[in-house]
Amino acid sequence: MFGYVRPSVGELTVSDYEYYRAVYCGICRSMGEECGCTSRTCLSYDSVFLALLVDCLCDSRAGTVNERCPVNPLAGRKMVRNSAGVAYASAACGMLAAFGFRDDLSDESGIRRLGAGVALTAAKGWEKKAEERYPGLKAGISSAVRALSDAEAGAKSDPGRISLDTLADICGETTAFVCSYPFSSDPEKKDEAAVAAAIGKHLGRWVYFADALDDMKKDEKLGRFNPFVGVYGKSGLSDEEKKTILCLSGSEAAETLDAFELISGGREGSTPSGRIIRNILSLGIPAVTSEILDGTYRKPGKNKI
Repeated sequence: MFGYVRPSVGELTVSDYEYYRAVYCGICRSMGEECGCTSRTCLSYDSVFLALLVDCLCDSRAGTVNERCPVNPLAGRKMVRNSAGVAYASAACGMLAAFGFRDDLSDESGIRRLGAGVALTAAKGWEKKAEERYPGLKAGISSAVRALSDAEAGAKSDPGRISLDTLADICGETTAFVCSYPFSSDPEKKDEAAVAAAIGKHLGRWVYFADALDDMKKDEKLGRFNPFVGVYGKSGLSDEEKKTILCLSGSEAAETLDAFELISGGREGSTPSGRIIRNILSLGIPAVTSEILDGTYRKPGKNKI
């Protein structure tokens, strides 16, 4: 999980901000139950969006409870616990982390490669527990991840084959599958599944662009494949090139918001989940894109919400 999908905190009401924190803390607590205690180290803001989306499309109005923080037992925290979205996001986060470690194992070298190998050993246990709860989730993610890896390998060997749209589409399909999975087996939830998939597709495309932009200089230095370095031939972009990418990313954010509004029907303002999702899609994503492009983006530390 990348952690780019987060709200513009300053534009949230106090109560919605507290609810966002409660979902974050609820996922942390739930990850210990769904995947194992060590999986909490991979908690990300992306998983909070996933939990909010599932609950919003289920029209769930989960309340908060006061529990002890598993990381700091002396501190009490408000947590969202009785929520299908929180339970699912917890398992998905642990499983996606395992795939991330596999990717690091193939990309990194030296001590970082060793660290990825150790982390993957633990993550395989998280993955197994998540698959028991959500059968078929691992196979769907694995297929999409393999397709992206093959496409990037082909683009690296032949730069003339690089297609940002194709690569972003594969990442989008992965996210579409993850977002729509909770609804895919219920015939009565086919509309929710379709909208969740549409939201996931455009969001995944944006995440692919954001991650590639954020890693441009590092990838260029280490000789790794990066689609933007491949297209532009360098990591230092001109103002005109940055404007082009900003428009591209803004289009994905707009498409994601349109897909969300298809099913919310104006009801998104009646629940904290809906209001926070709207904030993320309309304000959070554009802000992160701008920060990455102007060099001011910093990945937030744990519990910095």
